Amino acid sequence: MIKMQRLTITLVFFLLSIVCVFGQEWAGREDWPADFPRPEQTERSLFFIQRNLNKHTIIYDLNLKEDGQLDRSEPIDNYWRQYASTGQRRELSWLESWLAYGYRVKKQKADALQIKLRAHKERFIELRKYADRWRAVITINGEDSYLTHIYAYADESGIIPDVIHVDLFGINIKTGKEVKERIYD
Repeated sequence: MIKMQRLTITLVFFLLSIVCVFGQEWAGREDWPADFPRPEQTERSLFFIQRNLNKHTIIYDLNLKEDGQLDRSEPIDNYWRQYASTGQRRELSWLESWLAYGYRVKKQKADALQIKLRAHKERFIELRKYADRWRAVITINGEDSYLTHIYAYADESGIIPDVIHVDLFGINIKTGKEVKERIYD
């Protein structure tokens, strides 16, 4: 019995050590993980969010009406793509949408809508129409950029995940170059 308890304790410490090592690797990561999926880009694609927890991805697409016009009452269709399992689409739960991955429309103009993500209220995303295409625009490193994706690193050891940092990835509108900014919470 005592040998079994020692074996169990040793196994638990070993597994915790592995988790800590992988957690440190994720925390120190400077780039988007190369082994994470790159969602298919369509004419409706805006941006997506990935997290260190797993490869499941939250997709943000334009929500267009049957006539091809933007649905201004609900301009974004956001949902999970279950890459860590089947790759299928899954709708966000009410709680996920309300607390973390949903959005609110703040202001509307003829050629733009201001969006606030529920999880990050300090910075807004503006849906702007450029050359007959709606794009998600956000400030990255002080300049307007097309938002392509967001990568969030969170400490999942507690009851509620604690976001340590968020990386914004995009394309600078003026230069056309890829840009990235890390935001610490």
